[in-house]
Amino acid sequence: MLLKNNNSGPVFIAPHATTTLSPVMRGDAGCEFITSMLTKRMGSLGIVCTVPRAGRYGVDFFRKPASMDEALEMFKAADNYKKRMLFEKKYAFYSQDQEEYLEKVNVHNHFWMAAETLAPKTPLYAIIHAQAMRLKNFPSILDVCTNNGKWFNENVVKEAVEKANKKNAERLARIKNHMKAYAVSWAGNWLRRSIGYRFRKFSLKAMQGSYRNDVKKDISNAARILGRNAEEMEKGLDWARYEKMLEESIEATEFRITYQKSFTGKRGDGNVKKLLEKTGGSAIMFETSAFLNEMYPKTSMKLIQDVIYYASQKTRWSNFERFIGDLK
Repeated sequence: MLLKNNNSGPVFIAPHATTTLSPVMRGDAGCEFITSMLTKRMGSLGIVCTVPRAGRYGVDFFRKPASMDEALEMFKAADNYKKRMLFEKKYAFYSQDQEEYLEKVNVHNHFWMAAETLAPKTPLYAIIHAQAMRLKNFPSILDVCTNNGKWFNENVVKEAVEKANKKNAERLARIKNHMKAYAVSWAGNWLRRSIGYRFRKFSLKAMQGSYRNDVKKDISNAARILGRNAEEMEKGLDWARYEKMLEESIEATEFRITYQKSFTGKRGDGNVKKLLEKTGGSAIMFETSAFLNEMYPKTSMKLIQDVIYYASQKTRWSNFERFIGDLK
């Protein structure tokens, strides 16, 4: 979906949709709406993915395509959780045959061609994702990334994050109880169901692939937050223990905007690097909160606007100030 505006502000890109073919899990919840509203409010262009990112029919626009041989080989091994996890971390899709591969490559290339050819001169690309309100991502309510400074001045963005945190600390503190309710509800309705659907029970021994890895990351971060031993917390893990660990970790966490806490942007560098080389632009990636996107979308947008505004004060993107000057 393409959204054109008369502003001379950033180009907003949402490469992952909320939509998914999974019967129990969603994609990047709320990204379509947040990206659309940011484009309307301060952007020059919005490019929004509306298709699933993973699985048999998915296309991950953030990642680069595999070679045809690799994509066809992965299709044959798609039921192997470990192989598929490693493949989907790196590549955009797998395909049943040559015809399907070429169709998916064409769609993938058109997405990024639009970002290149329809953008204003030397654009700032704001890439919008969504992170789940789950333990492994705490304390992040918005994770800001520059691929370790390769896309945008790292020190400038870090300073912008700190300024935005100071400005929004009280706002985030006021909705902490709602964060807890949402996180516990999400875990029970989505995470537990997803793992139960695939592995029949909530147990590290039963889990495989990315599901097992992510739950282990949850436990590791909870151990850090609560000052406990991760290996001990893994023993005998069941749903009741996981839920209690989640609740205790939320109570002990001060949620805030972070810089590359859980994400860097590296997975998308194959596409973004080419885009910046061709346009002379820069890019910042925002891992928004699914909680804020769904429950407090204006706050989600405001956090992004604040970071862009503060980052623009020390860069050539000062022409954006007239669109977000009211955020001062």
